[in-house]
Amino acid sequence: MPSPSSTLVRPPPIDPSRSAIENVLELTPLTAVAPDIFTNTRPLWHPPGARGIYGGAVIAQCLSAAQSTIPPPSPSNNHALFFIHSMHCYFVLAGDASIPILYHVERVRDGKSFMTRTVQARQRGKCIFTTTLSFVREGSGGVRTVDHGWGMPAGAMEGLLGAEKLGNRKGDEDKEDWKDEEEERKEENGEEARGPFVSRRLGIENMLKRILAIPTTDSSLAIQTKRTRQWIKARGKISSTAGIQAHLSALAYMSDSYFIGTVSRVHNLWRFGGPKTSQQSPTSSSSTAINLPKPHPMAAVEAADNASTTEHRPSVGMMVSLDHTIYFHRPRECRADEWMFAEMESPWAGDGRGLVTQRIWNREGKLLATCVQEGLVRLKQDDADNQGAERQTQPLTKPTLKVLEIGAGTGGTAAGVLRDLKTRFGERLYSEYTRTDISAGFFVAAKESKDPIEQGFEGESYDLIIASNVLHATSSISSTLRNVRDLNPQGRLFLQEISCTSKFLNYIMGILPGWWLGEEDGRPNEPYISVERWDEDLRATGFSGADSVVYDDSQPYHIAIGTHCPVFDEISPEKLSAFQLYLQNLKSAGVLWVSRSAQVECTDPGYRSVLGIARTIRSELMLEFATLEVDTVDSRALEALCGVFTKFQRRFKGSDQDPDWEFALFEETVQIPRCHWAPISRPPRVISEKSVPGILETETFELLQTLRWVQSRPIPLSKDQVEVKPRAVGLNFKVNSLCT
Repeated sequence: MPSPSSTLVRPPPIDPSRSAIENVLELTPLTAVAPDIFTNTRPLWHPPGARGIYGGAVIAQCLSAAQSTIPPPSPSNNHALFFIHSMHCYFVLAGDASIPILYHVERVRDGKSFMTRTVQARQRGKCIFTTTLSFVREGSGGVRTVDHGWGMPAGAMEGLLGAEKLGNRKGDEDKEDWKDEEEERKEENGEEARGPFVSRRLGIENMLKRILAIPTTDSSLAIQTKRTRQWIKARGKISSTAGIQAHLSALAYMSDSYFIGTVSRVHNLWRFGGPKTSQQSPTSSSSTAINLPKPHPMAAVEAADNASTTEHRPSVGMMVSLDHTIYFHRPRECRADEWMFAEMESPWAGDGRGLVTQRIWNREGKLLATCVQEGLVRLKQDDADNQGAERQTQPLTKPTLKVLEIGAGTGGTAAGVLRDLKTRFGERLYSEYTRTDISAGFFVAAKESKDPIEQGFEGESYDLIIASNVLHATSSISSTLRNVRDLNPQGRLFLQEISCTSKFLNYIMGILPGWWLGEEDGRPNEPYISVERWDEDLRATGFSGADSVVYDDSQPYHIAIGTHCPVFDEISPEKLSAFQLYLQNLKSAGVLWVSRSAQVECTDPGYRSVLGIARTIRSELMLEFATLEVDTVDSRALEALCGVFTKFQRRFKGSDQDPDWEFALFEETVQIPRCHWAPISRPPRVISEKSVPGILETETFELLQTLRWVQSRPIPLSKDQVEVKPRAVGLNFKVNSLCT
């Protein structure tokens, strides 16, 4: 489900008269902020397992934003019509699908034959994507021109006939390959599978074999002659009112579909799957075993590309786009809602990068566009393959490893473990993985210890037991460890536990009765224990002790900010850098900043700086940063804090209005700011002498109802002074309405 903050404004209902890709690429102009700034109207798609958003969406929306600034045909420009002919893009940072994107368009040049635009896509005040676009006036080349184009490959139409036949059949076993990326993602999540475009991927064509009609022995030469092919088109019909620009934006959107992935296909690399993957779930006689993760839909395509390959195939460690270029050849003949044929090849790869070219034809065989993309293509190295080596040491010697996870909860630990318990070729290093959550009858419940063997678990049957932040939640650590030991006397125990030296957590969790279960077990203040105590109890219960200890951070494991003085009043460069780093890592999380009074009965103006900082963070970084001002630090302030925090957590639930971001506790009442229209008590006095300059000012600071015109005689200029005559002045919209 998209994040509530993934768009700057609430998305309107889907327009059924428009195609799916038109709705996906819709932009909202932010003319109230500044001209030529746009934002995504609807949430952006985040590919499963990808580092950021789908690159084609940003490319297409940048094109749409730039096209919006191109003047339409009119008598003033001799009815000239300009079309995009090239765009050169660079992916700077990974995008975040949970927050909106702002598209800043700069009108670089408006000429008679060419117009140039640059567009920056920004998130949190940083440029994540930049592109330069060039538009050409239709017919500017004259009547006599040179004209040629690369022809559509032979046999392409056979794939189209197969695709159309497949698209008209229901229940076809091969229809899995008919789905597009959005359909595959939604199907995995149990949602309705209706993506903005469809594609029919064809097999890899080796041009050298086809031209020479002989097999090749040089594998490197064969890679350079391989072609990946697919038929693509937008789903539904693009509305006639959208014009040719909508078809060009849709083509740009689809041009990034498995583009850099061509490198992995022609090199026989595993990117989405691996050999010998099984769809069967492990079984367990003692508990319900988990189902293995569903393989990515492209895993089947990878396997089919080189089904005869018997050699070990390396896996892709990282693959992201670096740049993307599109040359549009025939804008008027582009119909993105009709079938288009795309062929891709990789002329070069090396030094962790790969280069791919793509040609796109329409159904009539006319070349519509040529695309070039360079991307990062890094293989899993030995160091990367050894991640999770502690977990892999034992399964490498025992491929039938049986794993039990205690207190699995939401499955966060299991996801990482299952990823590490695989070889570089995707083969499982375990035969059975059993998950069970802690309950009233598992191991130790409250102050009663139960034997797991009596509960149906098979003794001495597990090779590896994983417990993540669960064993301390019992009344007796030693009793719990003995029960664990009965299940794997010859195996290993992987523990992940809290080791906090600060006591702030006690104030938060201390209201829960389970926090005090270990009071009689030598844990009177908190249930978790030190590493030294774990080592002692492990040895006492038959384990070898804490053989390997790794901390996730250095002490004190948290940041505490005091309230004895304004934080930003005289902040040091080191603390400011730490605060900026904290904001960069927030992503979609929210912050409620508690401070002393700044707006109501302020006693120290230094506390007002946090208001400006919070407003700037919300405006420029799009972060959910709220403030609460308190006039006292006592139980009343704590009660108010709990209420405000609850309201802050519900900021996007069932509300059509923007949430409140500023709160102030004053005299036991939480106040929120509201603006009210206030009439001007008297209209601004008319200037009597037109020859004397006038200044519009407020008689009382920040009170618009005290606006007045004040006349002043010109000030004589000295020899080193100049007079500046303003041609345009920025006004607050309220001031503007009052002046008119």
